[in-house]
Amino acid sequence: MKGFKGFDKDLKCRDLQYEVSKEAAVDGDIELCKRGIHFCENPHDIFSYYAPGENNRFAVVEAEDVSDESNGDDSKRVCKRLTVKAEISVFEICRIAVSTFFENFGFKKKIDSADTNNAGDYGAARAGYKGAAQAGDCGAAQAGDYGAARAGDYGAAQAGDYGAAQAGYKGAARAGDYGAAQAGDYGAAQAGYKGAAQAGDCGAARAGDYGAAQAGDYGAAIVSNSGRVKGGYGCVLVARNIEYSEETKRYEVADWACAIVDDKNIKSDTWYELSNGKLVESKDQSDDTDKETTA
Repeated sequence: MKGFKGFDKDLKCRDLQYEVSKEAAVDGDIELCKRGIHFCENPHDIFSYYAPGENNRFAVVEAEDVSDESNGDDSKRVCKRLTVKAEISVFEICRIAVSTFFENFGFKKKIDSADTNNAGDYGAARAGYKGAAQAGDCGAAQAGDYGAARAGDYGAAQAGDYGAAQAGYKGAARAGDYGAAQAGDYGAAQAGYKGAAQAGDCGAARAGDYGAAQAGDYGAAIVSNSGRVKGGYGCVLVARNIEYSEETKRYEVADWACAIVDDKNIKSDTWYELSNGKLVESKDQSDDTDKETTA
């Protein structure tokens, strides 16, 4: 089973030393949260155990002899054998957080079976162009362009271009170009071109070109070309500019900067933008993420 795991700066977790491309194993019985090797199926869930920054490291892992146990609170699992396949950056976690959550959540299958635009817990709701869809906890909601989709805690919400998507605690929200995506604490939010993405404490937020990404304490906020980022204390802020290279015939990172909000060099709840390899305070301190769903 593919998963994700956090470590300290020495690639250790609970005194067990790990190495890339090598298997770690435990003998005897395993039990979730008590004994065994733990990992998470969804990448951003590892921020609950190892915050971005603080010199912590993260990796893609392959788990074997995995227990059927789950705690119902996140995607944490326990196994007997685990191989560290490759280290992964905070940026990569934010990039894949929403898509991985939607995949593991079975979002497409749930939405394909939806026959209402208002569903309860564990249900699926779907609405079209300029429509509104709402689902309860652990539910799935999808709306088309200019629409609004809202799901409760642990749920998944998706809206199209110019749409608004909102999910609760440990949920995932995705909106298209010019859209707004908001997720609660430990959640993941993603918006497209000129979009706004916001996640709560220990969450991951990513916005596209000219967008705005915001995360709470100990979270991670990522933005691309001419975008803005801000976060709470301990949040990792990343901004990058991507340009097409005629020499390599592909898009490459032309400039980037990364910093941790420490309330000394980088202030909390303050918008920053990329300038010559550094994060500088943005002249525009307005909140583009204050868009709410109306589902």
